[in-house]
Amino acid sequence: MQIKRGLYDHFSDQDSNLLWIYNYFKTVYNGGFYKLDNLIDKYNYVEDKYEKWLLIKAIINQGIRQNEKKKVEIFLELLKENNKGKYDYINSYSYYLLHFYSVDKSILFLEDNLCISEFLESNILDFSQSLVFKNYASLLPNNNMKKEIMKKCLEQTPQDTDLWKEWLKLYANQDEVNKISTDIFKCGYSDPTLIKQVKIDSGDTDVLVRMIILCSTNLNKDIALYLASFLNNKLLKNYMLLFIEIFDFSDMLKGEINEICLSSC
Repeated sequence: MQIKRGLYDHFSDQDSNLLWIYNYFKTVYNGGFYKLDNLIDKYNYVEDKYEKWLLIKAIINQGIRQNEKKKVEIFLELLKENNKGKYDYINSYSYYLLHFYSVDKSILFLEDNLCISEFLESNILDFSQSLVFKNYASLLPNNNMKKEIMKKCLEQTPQDTDLWKEWLKLYANQDEVNKISTDIFKCGYSDPTLIKQVKIDSGDTDVLVRMIILCSTNLNKDIALYLASFLNNKLLKNYMLLFIEIFDFSDMLKGEINEICLSSC
């Protein structure tokens, strides 16, 4: 999941501002709290335009979450002036409207600033555009427009398991849920909430192992042990049982464990 969000473990320059920004995003992604004023201090310190752009977006997002309306408005203006692409501003401003005003105001702003037909007909992949439309669709009632936008977003970002889960909940029958959930795992993407929908054969060892690793947490350890019982290879099964006993996969997601050694097996 951290890789999906762009949270990697190493930078070529370990003292860089980008590393600081990375650590901020990692902290927030893992549920940590970060003081808004510390972000603003960092913004005032850096000089690189790209780093400032990243921090502006981070400040807006964090400011909205901390109900700092005036500060958010200041940095929304900075984002508008320094915008690398129009969709960043549209996305941030629509979130501002959603949080401080209403769903309706956010929807109206998005409808005034987005061309839905152009997006649905376009073959150009723009991740920032796709994100805006995904967020727009999440605000809509369950209608055909919502379905068409979600379908287009899935075509552009098939790795988005959160969007797939929403699609399965709204539009898929049970056979489609099983097939898509299985395809997601076989393509290398993992989400514990989809495990019960996955249908695999006895030969799909790699998928089964990933499912075991994903469930090797204090919360899901019983599921991991159950899944391990289906492994036919005795040596692999012993390794996985040791893994389940020793490691908590949630610590790995947080970056608290960087290396695995099972030599004692």
